[in-house]
Amino acid sequence: MTRKIRLVLFSLLVALCASARDEYTRAFDKSVPISNGERISIEHKFGDIVIHGRPQQNVVVHADIRISAPDTSLAKQYADQVEILVEPGAGVAIRARYPDAQRFFGRHDVSFSVRYDLTVPETSPLSVRNAFGTVSVEGVKAPSEIYNSHGELRFRDGRGAQRLENSFASVRVSGNAGDVAIENTNGGVDASGVTGSVTIRNRFAGVTVARVSNGVSVTNNNGPVSVVDSGGAGYIKNSFGAVTVRNFRGDLVLANGYGQVDASNVTGSVDLKNAFGRVLAEGVTGAIQIRNQNGAIDAYSSSSGGCKPITLHTSFSGLRVHLPPEASYRVYAKTSFSHVRSDFPLTVSGALSEGEVSGSLGSGQCEMRLTNNNGAIEILKGNP
Repeated sequence: MTRKIRLVLFSLLVALCASARDEYTRAFDKSVPISNGERISIEHKFGDIVIHGRPQQNVVVHADIRISAPDTSLAKQYADQVEILVEPGAGVAIRARYPDAQRFFGRHDVSFSVRYDLTVPETSPLSVRNAFGTVSVEGVKAPSEIYNSHGELRFRDGRGAQRLENSFASVRVSGNAGDVAIENTNGGVDASGVTGSVTIRNRFAGVTVARVSNGVSVTNNNGPVSVVDSGGAGYIKNSFGAVTVRNFRGDLVLANGYGQVDASNVTGSVDLKNAFGRVLAEGVTGAIQIRNQNGAIDAYSSSSGGCKPITLHTSFSGLRVHLPPEASYRVYAKTSFSHVRSDFPLTVSGALSEGEVSGSLGSGQCEMRLTNNNGAIEILKGNP
């Protein structure tokens, strides 16, 4: 072994010894009673919070205080100075107190975290503020306000109005009997199994919604949006990402930019705006209004009975409307630099033109208006 290699190995050994660390953990346990309906508040940083809602009337607090330091005695010295405060009053407030923060945490060779595991009365409202740790809540049957950052936020099997905010990590909701409002940035949002409404504001990540019964409102950008098997009033606004809506029971208003839109099996009307992406609206039972730019339109109406108007406009791409065999419309179709074609016989009024048609399809019961710039218009029979 050469002298140079020995020096390198010795340097690595010194570095490993210098970075060697010991960890000390101290547990804290306390149980306090709380009156029915009183609020539980948690203020925390640098650690996870796990909360279980149960049918009981006391708050059970378990905390693990973890200190990592160059040796065990130093880690224990610091761990023993951390206090967990469980303060009754108008409810219960829980927080950690660290002595002499500048001296305690100013050292670069000491790191710390406090992890809470709480069992709370399921009917007690929650107020949680955390940073740099995961927050997980299950079984709480009361309104909650939960704010987190730099750690995943999970909520499941709840009841009541829930407000959840996060940043730089995901928000996941699975099961709530009541309305849910979610705000997030730089992290995905996934909400499912909500028997109430869901309102989501997000940026720089995707949004997924499933099985929401009483209304969906999503405002997002720089990420895809998916809404499936849901209903109520639907509102989606997105940019720089695809939007998919499937099996939606209710009227849908949707605005998107720079992404494809796929809305299928909508039991209600569709009012849709898009730019720079294809639009597919399939199996729509109500009125259809689509305004697109620089992208194709394929609209499939499954309307049966009553007047369900259709208004479609796009540019620089094809426009196709697919109708059931018994369709009945007053048709106005106009395009530039292309043509209009129909599978249905049309009773045309006025002068004939390849790029403009005005007439009746069937008995002309309802209005259909189709316009296109620099693209063909096709009126087609049947489903895809």
